[in-house]
Amino acid sequence: YTNSWTYMVLMRAALSKIFPQYDLILSLDIDTIVNENINYLWWYHKFLDNYYLAAVREPCKSNDNFMAINMGVVLFNLKKLREDKKDDEIIHALNTIKYEWNEQDCIAEKCQGAIYELPPDYNISNWVDLEKVHHRKIMHFAANKEYRELPIVKKYAQGFGTFNQPDNDFSLDIIIPAYNDVKGLERTLKSIYNSGWITITVVNDCSKEDYTS
Repeated sequence: YTNSWTYMVLMRAALSKIFPQYDLILSLDIDTIVNENINYLWWYHKFLDNYYLAAVREPCKSNDNFMAINMGVVLFNLKKLREDKKDDEIIHALNTIKYEWNEQDCIAEKCQGAIYELPPDYNISNWVDLEKVHHRKIMHFAANKEYRELPIVKKYAQGFGTFNQPDNDFSLDIIIPAYNDVKGLERTLKSIYNSGWITITVVNDCSKEDYTS
């Protein structure tokens, strides 16, 4: 159903196959802002031995028998997804069933009973229980109009909306992991607006291809 969903969105259903060298991966939507130190989020991997992923609940779509999640921030246990062949099950379902929110609803359905619930602080949006939010660790502001008035969001909007130099105290660091895909890296770099307040770091993950040029 790629006529409705981009490959980049659907890719999250296949992370365990795309990155076979990793056992754990943290996925964040592009419309999220990390507002505090989130080292503790990575610490949750200690609890994930028997879980496929950790995510924030969406109360409006959840009930006593089903935990709906928001894919804006997800900590994936790639090792368990592979071991239980759950990744194959998810990919097969996405190719045969049409879901309302596609890979988000599919992953939630197939991983029921093995989803670790994260505090809403890690994915603050209108879809979560805002009364339980204590710290604005990660803001998922696509559906959060009230957060657009926060200084950090305004700086983002100013920088990406007009491509002008934001306030002097604002800069953006982009880190791109690269592995045996020179042409893909070239396309990625060309898609990023060249500005003095953006710093790009490319990390070569032991590729066999030559990235020096």
